[in-house]
Amino acid sequence: MGDPLDAKHQGDEPTLRESKSALLEAAQAAVEEQKTRGPGRLVAGGGAAQMGFRVLLLLIAIGGGTVLAMQPSWLVGPEPVVEGDAIRSASAQLALVVAVAQVRAYVTTSGHLPGQPAQAGITNGAITLKPLAAGEFELSIRAGDTLIAVRSTDSLKPLVVSAVRALQRRAG
Repeated sequence: MGDPLDAKHQGDEPTLRESKSALLEAAQAAVEEQKTRGPGRLVAGGGAAQMGFRVLLLLIAIGGGTVLAMQPSWLVGPEPVVEGDAIRSASAQLALVVAVAQVRAYVTTSGHLPGQPAQAGITNGAITLKPLAAGEFELSIRAGDTLIAVRSTDSLKPLVVSAVRALQRRAG
């Protein structure tokens, strides 16, 4: 038996090899035509459709940019609430209560005061630690124009109660 690619079919149909060769020639001709046409020219017959599509994309981009520039509340959300001095002070007091607990835990495990608040796990950089006599300490933080300080010997309950009440007034 001969090569099936060279075998002639009945009638005038081309062989498989001939049809592949014709396809290859057509593809090479299309590539050559594309090279000679250049990248800037539109394909004949599709020019109006492509131009319309590009105009539509441009209009959508301009509309989207305009919406972003206007920053409507449904897109960016509501304006953040400006906290008053009482809320800032209450938040600072609660931050100090947590910091006192962290320093006390550090002292319990290590036997000495930390050199820096971060050593005790305090992440709020505004809190300062001041060592006092006999292993006592003072933590302080600035809330607006006010400096709030808590000593290790102070009772934290009144501080927590006043801070929570201030926060409840805001919510109520």
